[in-house]
Amino acid sequence: MSGSISKWDAATVASRLRNRRRWRITFWIALGLILLSSLSDHLWPHHQYEDDWMRFDGRQVSFAGAINGETIGIDEIARGEITRVRLLGVASFNDQWDRRSAQRLDALLAGRKLTLLLEPTQTRDHDGRLLAYVFTEDSEAISPQLVGEGLAIDDRRMPFAFHGSVDQAESVARRKHLGLWATANWRMMPPWREAWFEQRMHQAEE
Repeated sequence: MSGSISKWDAATVASRLRNRRRWRITFWIALGLILLSSLSDHLWPHHQYEDDWMRFDGRQVSFAGAINGETIGIDEIARGEITRVRLLGVASFNDQWDRRSAQRLDALLAGRKLTLLLEPTQTRDHDGRLLAYVFTEDSEAISPQLVGEGLAIDDRRMPFAFHGSVDQAESVARRKHLGLWATANWRMMPPWREAWFEQRMHQAEE
């Protein structure tokens, strides 16, 4: 009797040890997959930014059409792919002026080659659009032109290297009552812009 019990215990122990080894292996494999997935999630934006810089910064592309008043489509000359580009420094005022801005972009850029300049800290927005400052082949900056004609407002939500030129263009448009500034006032601005204006007025009073 004791011999059979001893054999049964040994078999049970061996079985349990094998199961424990299987669970341990399964655990470490699962943990490895989780860590690999996490590492991939952290490294992907970095690789994406590097890829954007290599593909677009300082590169010449073809204008493929306006998507809206602050976004254009560009065609990479070497790849033939359409990429959406969010124009840095440009924000739509409302639907009416967004359509006018898009029409102006189509008229201004049709058939032209463009050069893109990217910011070093962020290359895409939350919608996956490339963030870029755009120049025509004769070095004409697009963002100050749209804002300077009163077709859009200066987007102050994200700082960028050429912000001064867009800011100056809007100041001229406001002073001359061009485009939307013929009737617009600060209370008609988007909430983020109205908050910026109130903050600026508060700082001027201090």
